[in-house]
Amino acid sequence: MFEPSPAEFVPSQQRGPDVAVYRIPDNPDLCYEWSFKKLLSDKETASYNCCGCRSLKARDGLTFKAPLPLCKIRDGYFVTDPCNPVRAHFCTPRSTPEVAMRRMVIKKCNDLREDFERRPTSSVVNELFGEVAGEGLEENVFQNQMKCALCENEQSRASFAPIPSKKVATIILLSCLARYNVITLEDAKKHYKDVFVSRKRVCKNHFIQAVMFLGWEIEQLSGEFPLNGISEAPAIVMNSLLVHLRKYRGLLDDTMPMEKKDVREFFNEYMVEFRDEITQRISTPNSPEEELFLKANANFDLKKEEESTSQIVIKEQLPETSGCLPNEARLPRFIPMKFLQLLKERGDLIDKDVVLNATDVASFFRECLNKYHNGKEWELVEEMETSSQQSAPTTCVGRRIRVRKRPYEEEEEPGVQPKTLMLGKTAVNRRISTTTRNSNYKDLNSCVVCCCKLDRTEFYRVSPQRDQNLILLSCLVLNGSFKTEVAQVMFREITKEDQYVCKKHYMLAMVYIYKSTKEKWNQLATPSFCALPVYIRVDLVDRISQCANQIQKSLVSFFSAFLPCSLLYLVSYQTFYLLC
Repeated sequence: MFEPSPAEFVPSQQRGPDVAVYRIPDNPDLCYEWSFKKLLSDKETASYNCCGCRSLKARDGLTFKAPLPLCKIRDGYFVTDPCNPVRAHFCTPRSTPEVAMRRMVIKKCNDLREDFERRPTSSVVNELFGEVAGEGLEENVFQNQMKCALCENEQSRASFAPIPSKKVATIILLSCLARYNVITLEDAKKHYKDVFVSRKRVCKNHFIQAVMFLGWEIEQLSGEFPLNGISEAPAIVMNSLLVHLRKYRGLLDDTMPMEKKDVREFFNEYMVEFRDEITQRISTPNSPEEELFLKANANFDLKKEEESTSQIVIKEQLPETSGCLPNEARLPRFIPMKFLQLLKERGDLIDKDVVLNATDVASFFRECLNKYHNGKEWELVEEMETSSQQSAPTTCVGRRIRVRKRPYEEEEEPGVQPKTLMLGKTAVNRRISTTTRNSNYKDLNSCVVCCCKLDRTEFYRVSPQRDQNLILLSCLVLNGSFKTEVAQVMFREITKEDQYVCKKHYMLAMVYIYKSTKEKWNQLATPSFCALPVYIRVDLVDRISQCANQIQKSLVSFFSAFLPCSLLYLVSYQTFYLLC
């Protein structure tokens, strides 16, 4: 009965999978060479054909009509007898020294083709002659050690796994390793085509690392490491994984589509194959994979993955304890350069001393999601913006173009009734838009806070009392609308004459007062500030006073004396917006 025997692997002339050599035990000077045919369904056993028989059949197919001999190799061992395969040999064994010399030449030729060392051919030929004439040729050629195509570490053949048969699975593997700095993005690009075409082998450790990284990302979003696969993973989790992987897919091979089912198949396949190793590593504290994962996610780290890309890549931050995991999953990883440049230009108009970068944009987006997305005020703002967009006139650019094209001063809009001359019907005719284009344009106002231009009915005139404006800005700072430095600049602008502020800013300030009141006093908001309990009023006044002190210190003494009255004015003035 045949016992499993170790196979010796040598380079292939086609630069494909290595050729397996079996030395005959009774006569080690003779051997059989076996070429790779296919990987069987268990993903561990591979079938091989006899190289000698295949060569004879290729030369004279009429004489040698018998099917090629077939043997099986698993984990670097022959599991079927190579001398007595399923189909009998019709070739003779080859000389072991001749095979060793031939494979040494093939190895050097493959090195020249890949041009790794960038040496002249003559020096390689002289080196080859020296190795062939030296001793230990067979030991140098027939070895059971391999180099990983990615990390180039030399290990036993049992520690390697073949590259996935699907290109998209190879992209997922390289994307995970590049994202967590196991390999660089440049190395992933360099090895992608070479690894897939030549069917080189990769350490099993890399597949384990990729599955662990994907599993930890899912654990951040769902709270549990998916040891049983991700077939039942929520759509929002899969979307988050897909967004990150598709970015690297675009850098490696933008023609290859990647879908959710591809990620599921990759994760489930290798999770089943390496389940024991993965379970052991995730239960081991301070493992190398955990350090790589935490290091990559510890802080926002800005870098350009590629000079030609138009996006800035932000490495994610570990979710904070906000209890809002689904919203944190939508944290933007890529900030478009055009969008960031636009924000910088607008920010320079407000305060040139404030340096805006991509991390500020991502942090602001995350805080808004965590604080407001699950609250009622988010729906109020969306409804308000929708209604304002529907009721707002066309864009400023369009209006300016039409004003320039208007040939006559008194030209009226088409389809609009002419302005009536009857004074008694003025109130009725106000409901009908009878103004000219020029007068429509003059009715637009600009918000001193957000600089947006809307119809005058969407604004409130800035209060002549400076403490009222300070209360408004303080509430907007406290609810996270903008920073204190921006509020200081806005306060200098808002105190000028004939300024306007959007109604939505007053509404957001009122929402903050309403939420602060409801947190301390679990009842509906009252239209009167004096009707609130004393401890709530004191707490609210104290918080707004501290923020106002940072915005404008010169008004604090005056502001503290009149804050209750001012707050009462603001609450009573805007309460109906909250109750709508």
